[in-house]
Amino acid sequence: MRSVRFDPQKGYPVGPQLYYRCKTCDVVLPSQPPDGMSCKCGNIFIDSDYARIAVSRDNDIELLEADAI
Repeated sequence: MRSVRFDPQKGYPVGPQLYYRCKTCDVVLPSQPPDGMSCKCGNIFIDSDYARIAVSRDNDIELLEADAI
């Protein structure tokens, strides 16, 4: 996976090959999980029912893109 630059002020990108890594607890979450999920420390919460991502500390996240096969 490679790191992708983005501006959290413009929203959080989603896609089948995009993931978010919490730099605090080092958990990697898919941007489109089948069910809601969050990282261990609660910095990132992905609500799949309402298609939204909530982040407490934008400076502590990284957007990752999986390499295409």
